[in-house]
Amino acid sequence: MFQNIEEAKKDIEEFGPLRLVSSLRKNALEKNVNPYLIVDAAIIHQDLLGKLKKTNFHWQRTGSEKLAKRLDWTKKSINRIDAILTAHAQRK
Repeated sequence: MFQNIEEAKKDIEEFGPLRLVSSLRKNALEKNVNPYLIVDAAIIHQDLLGKLKKTNFHWQRTGSEKLAKRLDWTKKSINRIDAILTAHAQRK
């Protein structure tokens, strides 16, 4: 999941609250935690995000940070990514 609050804030900014709720739900189910707690987490998330947007604290990612995060997320989402990348590199 997230290593710290800063990482969570950046993920929320980039992918939005639905991905966070989906991640929390998946994590809860994997660890045999009551998934109804996710509703509470989503409400807290929405409140936190609203408060953050009202501050002048710079918490949003730059374009290059967003691109790097998307690439990292994509790699983690694809099964056997290492084999695919190796095969692609060999074709060049």
